[in-house]
Amino acid sequence: MKKLLTAQFKSNRLKIAIMLQNYDPWNIGFAGFLIKRFWKSCLKWGETQYDVRFDVTVLFEDDIISGRLEREDFDVLIGPGGGGTWHAKEVFREKIRTYILNGGNYLGVCGDGAFGTLGFVNLSPRLEKVFINQTAKVPYLKPFLEVANVHTDLSAIEKLSNWKIRTLLFRTFFFPANFYFHGTGIPTLRTYAKQTLKVNWAFMMVMPGNKENMPPVNIDITYADDWIFPRGSLRGKAAQVSTTYGKGRIILSGLHAEFRRRTYDIVIRNILWLANLEGKESPSPTAYNSE
Repeated sequence: MKKLLTAQFKSNRLKIAIMLQNYDPWNIGFAGFLIKRFWKSCLKWGETQYDVRFDVTVLFEDDIISGRLEREDFDVLIGPGGGGTWHAKEVFREKIRTYILNGGNYLGVCGDGAFGTLGFVNLSPRLEKVFINQTAKVPYLKPFLEVANVHTDLSAIEKLSNWKIRTLLFRTFFFPANFYFHGTGIPTLRTYAKQTLKVNWAFMMVMPGNKENMPPVNIDITYADDWIFPRGSLRGKAAQVSTTYGKGRIILSGLHAEFRRRTYDIVIRNILWLANLEGKESPSPTAYNSE
């Protein structure tokens, strides 16, 4: 594994905020403990492989609403997953939008990846009920962050039985999926170009949005197979995308690469691009250009 050259770094110390909600059952208690453990272990590993140090802070919704993102000048905000952001207060969403617009960077994984999109499409009444009552356990689904010109496509989820939907969380831990790395997007991932790797799956499938005057969105990674879904549901669909919003950079990812040491490097390379540690330009518009 090649280390990035120190001379390319703007700074070799990054301030990382991990965003949790104290009303999200997947963000508190034992689940919250696991989230913090996975991410801190992954970031600690990254320090041993790259000439970079991560100062990690956990922020809850009230911390973000109070303005800590702006006051403390975090380099990257990580949304590690869960469904709490799907019904967050508008002031919470606006604080994050403003943070990114002014040069902050956002890595949304799983449910927090979906949060960064324009919202759900192919959401049937049956599936909405399953999400609200059983899976995400949220009271309702509000408009999302809307900082990337893509939608979260639920057509594959719609084909699953209620039972399989409820067991998705278990499956993400123990049944990795195959992902194809295109190598045409963010430069830090080009070391994996044209490779297919096994990585733990997360909830995030996207399709192009139709919102005008938004930056192009680049497809970095696609699903290489259909995993546990019916045939033809996932293969070839976008699993990770990158874009910009104002002065900030965004990655929305359907990979829980922080779950296993062998895939930690994917996470670290995503963060290094977000923080612009190579001084590269914005992602090239190879796909999903709304113009």
